[in-house]
Amino acid sequence: MITDIHLLSLQTETDKKRLFQNLKNQKKDFQLELIIFALIWLVAPFLPGKSNQKPLIENMTYGKALLFFGTIFLIPLLTSYFKKLHKAVRACQTDVKRIIITSVIAKKKNPIFHKDKYRLQLGDSYLRKLYLPRHDFDRFEIGDPLKIEISEEGKQLIRIVKANDNIIKRVQNTVPAFPVSVNRSYRSVLFNREKSARKSRTGLFATLLPGKQNFISTIILYMNILIFIAMLISGVSIYKPQVIDMVNWGGNIRLLTIGKNEYWRLVTSLFIHAGIIHLLMNALGFILISLFVEPILGHKKFLLLYLFTGICASLTSLWWHTNVVSVGASGAIFGLYGFFLALLVLVKKEHQNVNASMIVTILIFIGYSLIAGLKGNTDNAAHIGGLIAGFFAGVMMTLFVFYKKKGEVSA
Repeated sequence: MITDIHLLSLQTETDKKRLFQNLKNQKKDFQLELIIFALIWLVAPFLPGKSNQKPLIENMTYGKALLFFGTIFLIPLLTSYFKKLHKAVRACQTDVKRIIITSVIAKKKNPIFHKDKYRLQLGDSYLRKLYLPRHDFDRFEIGDPLKIEISEEGKQLIRIVKANDNIIKRVQNTVPAFPVSVNRSYRSVLFNREKSARKSRTGLFATLLPGKQNFISTIILYMNILIFIAMLISGVSIYKPQVIDMVNWGGNIRLLTIGKNEYWRLVTSLFIHAGIIHLLMNALGFILISLFVEPILGHKKFLLLYLFTGICASLTSLWWHTNVVSVGASGAIFGLYGFFLALLVLVKKEHQNVNASMIVTILIFIGYSLIAGLKGNTDNAAHIGGLIAGFFAGVMMTLFVFYKKKGEVSA
């Protein structure tokens, strides 16, 4: 065992860039969580807790229902904020870092509440434990001496390397100092915007505006909303449309799609929805997954994937059901999830630019949607068909596009 050594120093420009990049990533993740919670919050009053239970909106006003669910959702949001974003902001408030020489005394894979990280238990009483991605975790063994650089505020990791004798002696021989640093206000760090960012449409609702990263997905979203508005204008019920209305607007049913050769229903059914709750839930799932998938694929391939998985979902529905009208974008949306899951399975973790908490959220969304579909009035056949088609497309894309040189990822 080595004697723990602590040394305060000023951050280099590279250190500052790493900390501000970490802050930027944490802000993006928190914005995504805000979008998810906001959409669920707006829809929650209309959803029954159980199959035989009335939704909360029937027992109180919409405003009171929003206040009720807002109070519930505030707890996990605040927990997420102080656990991640708050520490990242504190790290950027000063330019002081702490250099620590310590050793690994234990290793733990997949600790509770940190499923995306692997924990190193340290001999140092100040830091004690450190969470790392898998590829960094595997670099160190129990007993290894480490040189760790962290921000003095927030304890955010800047750099970690094995400490040889030369490194340890260099740190030991450094004269202790009390570096003077500029103290930035919490608010100025949290709401700081770069010049390039000011020109772009940043913020919580930027994902709802067409841009370079999400042009096709926003167009698809708007098409679904506009078609739903057109249905309402024509007299279709906003909550419980009649089956005949779904058929007239292009619903997918074997009798007409195959029996009457109306194959266009395979596509039109993807853009009509059986009520406002159906539309809002699909919008939630679509916005979440399109944020990841469209930047990876680009506009044309994203559109092709959406239509391919949607048509596969429609065909699966026709094969499974004999006399059911299938409508909604959920089959295509599940296809996007299937595609993304294939990337998560096949692409090396060090090349994945995805926060694991969001991966867990996505998996929960898929599981919940499939389980909820067992209650009835949900076309799980289309969901599963789209999911499988998307996963297959993701496997093909990964094998033939992303891996170009001996497993090296190009995206």
